[in-house]
Amino acid sequence: MEHICDLEHRRIWFHQWEYSEKFSVPFDKQPYACLIVMNLRRTSSVPYGMILIGFSLIDSNCREVVTAGFDSALWHDCIDAAVLLRNPDVTDENLIKTVWETSKLPKKFLFYFLECTCLPDGVEFNNFLVLFVGENETRKQRTISAIRKQSYL
Repeated sequence: MEHICDLEHRRIWFHQWEYSEKFSVPFDKQPYACLIVMNLRRTSSVPYGMILIGFSLIDSNCREVVTAGFDSALWHDCIDAAVLLRNPDVTDENLIKTVWETSKLPKKFLFYFLECTCLPDGVEFNNFLVLFVGENETRKQRTISAIRKQSYL
């Protein structure tokens, strides 16, 4: 996991994730927002991996997930399923808000992730994680560059 930039009080981290890997976040159970950028087309094992990553997000106190790229609506649904499987009696305290975007990380959507995500009571996040799924080095560098440009607007 790599710290890529700061935006005022917000720290933005980047992690390239592989399906077989379990990850941990550097936020020590502090609430955070996550942007999942999917760069692979779905295979038969992906939904299972998506739900597992959903469990990891729940366990690490992620409170909002924004999905972009391939299968962003499926990521959205799998995160919601993980929340319900983990705790069927969802409340504001254990809810993970989910939002998806079908385009390839437009400036407007980065703005939403960095400026509009917040806890249910309106408190802003201090920690942000970009979870990049896939091994496309060109897209990875473009994503990091776009985030850095957005964070300095």
